[in-house]
Amino acid sequence: MKNLITLFILGLATVSISQKTLKNEEFNKLRVRSDAQVLDIRTSQEVKEGKIPNSINIDFFAKDFIEQCKSKFDKKKPLLVYCAAGGRSSKAIKNLSKVGFKIVYELEGGFDDWRLMNLE
Repeated sequence: MKNLITLFILGLATVSISQKTLKNEEFNKLRVRSDAQVLDIRTSQEVKEGKIPNSINIDFFAKDFIEQCKSKFDKKKPLLVYCAAGGRSSKAIKNLSKVGFKIVYELEGGFDDWRLMNLE
């Protein structure tokens, strides 16, 4: 029984979940990696103002937000999440981690800061 408990605890230790807030420069470095997935969680009206290249938009307020994310993204690959200013993305990364996304990053300051820093 003791060995079983030890194996269980070791198993939990190897299941790591990474949640992190990234500054613009770090976000962009990860964004261009071939295994990176970029999720824009803003509304369609907000997306009309522009978006980060190669991002996929799924509205955070959609009733099936989590289900859409699970069907469009690989839970084992890095997922970079952004909203307009950072409020929704912090909630989203917590929810995505709960459903099995292992490596989830949020863009500090959201699209508003990204656009200022990247002049797009």
